Amino acid sequence: MIGSCFKKKVEEVQPVKSEPELPPLPVKDHKIVRYPRCNREMTARLERLWNTIEVRPQYQKQVSAASDMVMNGIGKYREVQDTVNIPWQIIGVIDKMEGNCDPLAVLHNGERIVGTNRKTTLVPAGRGPFTSWSDAAIDAIGLEGMRPAGFRFDVANALYYLTSYNGWGYENKGINTPYLWSYTNHYSKGKYVSDGKYDANAVSKQCGAVPILKALGWKPQEWI
Repeated sequence: MIGSCFKKKVEEVQPVKSEPELPPLPVKDHKIVRYPRCNREMTARLERLWNTIEVRPQYQKQVSAASDMVMNGIGKYREVQDTVNIPWQIIGVIDKMEGNCDPLAVLHNGERIVGTNRKTTLVPAGRGPFTSWSDAAIDAIGLEGMRPAGFRFDVANALYYLTSYNGWGYENKGINTPYLWSYTNHYSKGKYVSDGKYDANAVSKQCGAVPILKALGWKPQEWI
């Protein structure tokens, strides 16, 4: 009888959830053509990250400055947009990420070779020479800019495209790529410090593409 007084009541024990409830997967839309790996699960993850992004307070000025740099080149980005059928904002953030919006830097890898009669020496090597930034940008995007009927630059496809442009190495490390998410709540540390060399404690010092897109006011529904 004494021992029974100290028994915990079963109804008082509450189950502990080890994982947060995930949002439901998006409804299939056969009108949208996606990249092969951008399935419903990846679409849901990318959309969740997009919808919950917050710029870290200490980086607000840097994000604003980065978006201003892109806005300064809106003319050349619109010119390339009309040729490759990619939103000018996405072309602009790639230019910021690869070459810091330098008019001599090619979209392939940021090498300053426009108008120099030289070809690229970094990956992809051997491209060029280019007489104008626009010609180099169109070459860098290449056939990737030719979208099949039904393709839409919604959030998931846009973020998939940007990730593919830089590479998928961070997926294997279990972190969100800093190429997209640096300076935000979705990235803290982990970086490839050189080709093939990953440092789990290194922190990207470059503003990610997504906070710049947000600052530019890019609206994916304009490209649906």
